[in-house]
Amino acid sequence: MRTFKFKLLTQAQLEEFSTNATTLGEMKREIRNNPDLLRKFGVNSNSNLDEVQFIERSSKTTYSLDSAILPTTDATLFVSVIKSKAGVSEIGMRQILEDLDEMSRSEMEQWAEELNEENDANIDPDGSKSNLYDEIETFVNNYLEEQQVVAPERNLDELIEQGYKLIKVLLDFLAEAEDFDAETRSELQKEAQRIQSYFDRFRYVG
Repeated sequence: MRTFKFKLLTQAQLEEFSTNATTLGEMKREIRNNPDLLRKFGVNSNSNLDEVQFIERSSKTTYSLDSAILPTTDATLFVSVIKSKAGVSEIGMRQILEDLDEMSRSEMEQWAEELNEENDANIDPDGSKSNLYDEIETFVNNYLEEQQVVAPERNLDELIEQGYKLIKVLLDFLAEAEDFDAETRSELQKEAQRIQSYFDRFRYVG
């Protein structure tokens, strides 16, 4: 276990938080289960920290994706809250679906009211838990389907090739970079190689 010190926008003093979490997603789940700490982040339980990013003071590394590997030792993290100006964001919608099975009826009611206010969902917040579940799930799935954008087929190969070349440039840079310690460089290389493997898969399909 190690201790992170959060520099929050809502208070001057640092907020300490001890955790065994390996990834940002795991740590956010722990924070969501700590209402007092969550309030200090300037978000409520419905926000699920989806619009929060963390910046490590020494390396200036930014952690925003749930899959991001956290520092393995004590560290100070600056917290920045990015709120959507157009209702619940797509990331927030996906988090709703992920958490829906574990929500209490009260939590579902809160989400129904927020979706109604921010996204005109027209969900009945006074319905039974099963009805709330069904209405929220249906609305969120419909929303996500509407947000899907398919790139024109004629440009897909070009986009994949451009992405592949960018990853190769990043890997070449990391091989010689002196701005990162060995552990950070290794983690960045692993993540870049993982992304590169996805591009490889698409480049040679068919």
